[in-house]
Amino acid sequence: MVGIGKWQFSVNTIFYKGSAVLEIKDNNGKYAFNVEAPGMKKMPDYFINNVKVNEKTNTLLVTGGSDMLPGKEVEVRATFNGDRCDGYVKVPFLGKVAIKDGKKIG
Repeated sequence: MVGIGKWQFSVNTIFYKGSAVLEIKDNNGKYAFNVEAPGMKKMPDYFINNVKVNEKTNTLLVTGGSDMLPGKEVEVRATFNGDRCDGYVKVPFLGKVAIKDGKKIG
């Protein structure tokens, strides 16, 4: 499975500035995700609709949403290269937010 582990990212948006941690786990052959943003008052609930994997490029394309954005879709594209990760998060009303220099921490 692509990207398994804990990854730390620097986030700089109007809603949150700081380090976020994304944990990607293998849940009996299916992907499971946990997101932490220390200092954020309340992490919004989210759901995953679909996970596509490109093992040749070590890329995950994840789509989902949140009750905070009813009827809108969030897209995350992450490419893993050793202990580094780059990509983007596409959020309604914010647009594409780059993921740069993500690093594996566990």
